[in-house]
Amino acid sequence: MPHVAHGLHVDKTGILNMDTTLGHTIGQGSHEKHIHGFLVNKYRDKILKMSIKVIHSRETEIDRITQTLKKRGWYREHGYFENLYFPKGIDRNQETIPEETIRKAVEQEYDSTLYKKAEEELLKAWGEVGDFVTKTFQESNFFPCVSYDIQLTRYGTGGSYTLPNTIVLNLEKSPNLFATVLHEMVHLALEERVQKEGLSQTQKESLVEDITTRLFPEFVLKKK
Repeated sequence: MPHVAHGLHVDKTGILNMDTTLGHTIGQGSHEKHIHGFLVNKYRDKILKMSIKVIHSRETEIDRITQTLKKRGWYREHGYFENLYFPKGIDRNQETIPEETIRKAVEQEYDSTLYKKAEEELLKAWGEVGDFVTKTFQESNFFPCVSYDIQLTRYGTGGSYTLPNTIVLNLEKSPNLFATVLHEMVHLALEERVQKEGLSQTQKESLVEDITTRLFPEFVLKKK
């Protein structure tokens, strides 16, 4: 059996092997299994109950656009650039855009009712299944955070995350907000190990999508 390092299987060359370990089980009684090489232990210690906090404001939208513009080179490199969302009046190809221009563009489009509706939807869903999500993570080895800040936006990519516990949801590109939250939670749980193994962006997204589907199939299927 390949060596297990930091919860991942690597082959004899030391390269992460995500295919040959898929679905592999080990040990008598199958108390443990592997999903894409990540060890899942059903008998690990309990974690505290997870919680979410939803954030939205004009200022967070201004910051979202500013940060997205700063990362334009990365988005071009990975094929996301043309799918970025910006408010009217913001030219994604303009090299320098004054903050005042960004602020005026946000003010013209900002509708607090859209954000409040999404916040209510997320909090309602979490109230119904938050315990289940906590239990599912508890039975895995994908170490979650106790609390998450969920920032709502209409700009940038469809969804993103920042270590250790921030998730950004795009209301324009996330038809199922809760499924996207779960996807980004898995991203955050795996990010440090994924970085250490040097996975490409494509490999990372494929891995996270597969693990999210295996952990939360009923929610992911609703998204599609």
